[in-house]
Amino acid sequence: HTSEELKAGAREAVAACGDKAQMKEVSKDGVSIFTVLVRSSNSTPSNRVFFMFGEHSRELISSESGLRFLQVSCGMAGSKKDQAAAKETLKDNSFLLVLNANPRSRLQVESGKYCVRENPSGVDLNRNWDEHWQKNPTLSDTNPGPKPFSEPETQILLDVVNEFKPTTFVTVHSGTRGMYMPWAYDTNSLADRNKATMLEVLRKLSDSHCQCPYGGAGKEVGYACPGTSVDYVYDHGQAAYSFAFEIYVDPEQDAALRRRYDEEVKNGPMALLQQGKSHSREDPAWCIKYYNPMSKEAYEAVVANWASAFFETASLTGAHLKA
Repeated sequence: HTSEELKAGAREAVAACGDKAQMKEVSKDGVSIFTVLVRSSNSTPSNRVFFMFGEHSRELISSESGLRFLQVSCGMAGSKKDQAAAKETLKDNSFLLVLNANPRSRLQVESGKYCVRENPSGVDLNRNWDEHWQKNPTLSDTNPGPKPFSEPETQILLDVVNEFKPTTFVTVHSGTRGMYMPWAYDTNSLADRNKATMLEVLRKLSDSHCQCPYGGAGKEVGYACPGTSVDYVYDHGQAAYSFAFEIYVDPEQDAALRRRYDEEVKNGPMALLQQGKSHSREDPAWCIKYYNPMSKEAYEAVVANWASAFFETASLTGAHLKA
């Protein structure tokens, strides 16, 4: 979908949802980001789940998985079983979705610049949050900006987070396959609060939907990621659960990821470190297929699987919050 088609698809889903969904536009300094709130009118949700998609513009499949999740929530897609699961999940959960967190750069990607990751100012939005922010980038295209929350996109996202006050936060990416929790800011630390429960949720989700490495973000990816949303919302936002899901990579990488997953099942998470993936590739033909599925069948498999995973995430974390 183009950006306009993505927004039109969200509007269509909101209309199908009736009084269960509301769409809102938030603007600052010439940047507009739309959000969608989904909540059953007769429910009292104990779990407020924030899903953020498209933080890195080249990862188009992230936003596509979010749109499918919204469509299933509103009865527009998925099997009867999927829609029944969505209806059940909404009894105890409300969802706030940001489908396109980097809208200006997504337009560049749609024009054929398939390697663009940062916003138009060259700032990596997922290094611009005020959580162990570091001035000097750790990799070539992870410029953190001149200061935390220097960018209109992250300022908008911060306002939305603060207003919604999520109990569960999920940011969705592509470029590998993995399911991560704090901390991302270094390769040695693992979140203290809710650590065992978060690991258990990730283990169950990985078994069902990914068969991929899971655990502490920095440890798993093998390099420090300071200034990320997953760390900020967990620490400053005090979300009980905070996750980063990497949902797709070129299938040539799958065998190595499966070996790491099998090793972690045997020895526990974080038994191995992934070699830090390079972000320096500038070939658009390489980027588009590395970060996104290229066939209709592969696309459908990814969005269907991860829409289901998002419902299961809410169900698992919501059950723990109620317990």
